[in-house]
Amino acid sequence: MEQLIALMALGAIAGLFSGLLGIGGGIIIVPVLTFMMPHFGLSGPELVKVAIATAMATTVVGTFSGVQTHLSRGAVDWVVMRRLAPGIMVGAFAGPLLSEAIDPQLLTVIFIGFLLWSARAMVIRRASHEGFTGRISFSFQVAPDVLEPRTVEDDPELPQSTSVRTVR
Repeated sequence: MEQLIALMALGAIAGLFSGLLGIGGGIIIVPVLTFMMPHFGLSGPELVKVAIATAMATTVVGTFSGVQTHLSRGAVDWVVMRRLAPGIMVGAFAGPLLSEAIDPQLLTVIFIGFLLWSARAMVIRRASHEGFTGRISFSFQVAPDVLEPRTVEDDPELPQSTSVRTVR
């Protein structure tokens, strides 16, 4: 019963932050599962790989329901989505295959490094936009040599959201 309550709470927290901030639930689920699993009798050097695979399987549910909500609000930039989808499909297929070849401890270091890099990038991005006011949404117009931000002022049809949180 304790395991059920802990896992349901973890799922609720991951789902909340996924929908609120647009983060993948794995950012929360992987470290917490890695900590929790030994308490539930699961252990071994492959634990981080099990946590990653389990997180991927569980985030499908949260992603689907979150996307449905944001679709109903018109907050999805379909141009960007169509351009991201092929790469995401290739990466999502290749990632698990690659993880099998990587030592679990190295995979843990890569995961932590990614979290730290993401946090740093968010701090730098926020500092570079400080003082900028107005309603704005960034998406990227991808051309062979150009990555150009578009704003709501440039394109009124652009969904007005940051990540997946609507700010209309």
